Amino acid sequence: MSTAATDTQALPGVTYILTAYNHARFAEQALASAFNQDYPGRIEFIIIDDGSKDDTAAIIKHCVSLRPDREIVDLSDGLNRGLVTNINRAIRQTSGEIIFTQSCDDVAHPNRVSTFVRFYQNNPQIKACYGGVRKIDENGVLSGGVYVVEDPTHPLSEAGNMPIGNGANESCRRSMIQELGYLEELRCVAEDCQISLLGHVSGGIGYVPEVTVDYRIHGANWSAAGEEASRRPFNYSWWEYSARSCFDNARAMDALLRRPAVAKRCDPVALRHLARYVGANLRKQTVNYHAFFPQPGDRFYSLVFTSGLSFGKIALSLAVRLFRSRGLRVLLRAKRCFTR
Repeated sequence: MSTAATDTQALPGVTYILTAYNHARFAEQALASAFNQDYPGRIEFIIIDDGSKDDTAAIIKHCVSLRPDREIVDLSDGLNRGLVTNINRAIRQTSGEIIFTQSCDDVAHPNRVSTFVRFYQNNPQIKACYGGVRKIDENGVLSGGVYVVEDPTHPLSEAGNMPIGNGANESCRRSMIQELGYLEELRCVAEDCQISLLGHVSGGIGYVPEVTVDYRIHGANWSAAGEEASRRPFNYSWWEYSARSCFDNARAMDALLRRPAVAKRCDPVALRHLARYVGANLRKQTVNYHAFFPQPGDRFYSLVFTSGLSFGKIALSLAVRLFRSRGLRVLLRAKRCFTR
């Protein structure tokens, strides 16, 4: 056996999870960027379409058929389960030592896997690692340069909140999941917060500042919705989705901290800081969530508050729509009345 073959076999195996939902416009480019990784070791690709309503599933099948040289498993079955549930499904059915995730609207650079694996080899104590990303628009044009996030390696004792890496370029060791458990599967929940928390519990998060993923901002992802909401203050549908998602994320992180394996594994000082951050966030998001979605068990004053807020939202929304349709005529009539 050649020395090169021996060196390749010595490299850690990689599980590369690709998730998609209504990504027909971007899936082909995203899959090609993943399949073209320059890592010489073994990569098992797992693709899951989360019940897309467009042609995403068909495009995935076509792209897979073009790469018989790659080890690819398509777990798509037409069901809509949610992002975290699909990631857990993929982890359970694979064996790679290092796990990567990628959305099928983003673009990975060819050296993404090799760069991270090198970092893991040089830092065996690190169980989760994030990397640099840059923004692109729906046409693939750079828009805003490098996506700046708080350094996730920042000490918990000095951070104003729990540092969280960007989910577009995340990875973790399988041993972290085996030791601390799978991610919490709530409906409107993201994986990056949970992986960051488990990384902190495991002894710290690694950060590779080199940009190895292009993070696409378009009309059907969370970031685009947030930017749109900032321009349209009366977009209540987005506010409601934001409240539900933030609430579920806070619940998921609280559930992770309550796991016996996490409490046993975590340094007491780090656990105290994490509990403070997560607890404060859960209290805040619970208030926000109940403001939009009153619960039967809420106290009287909460029901009064949420009912008033709901009525106010409806009244304000109707007023805005009325102004948009008849506002100019109303203003002109008012002007005539005041000038008589």
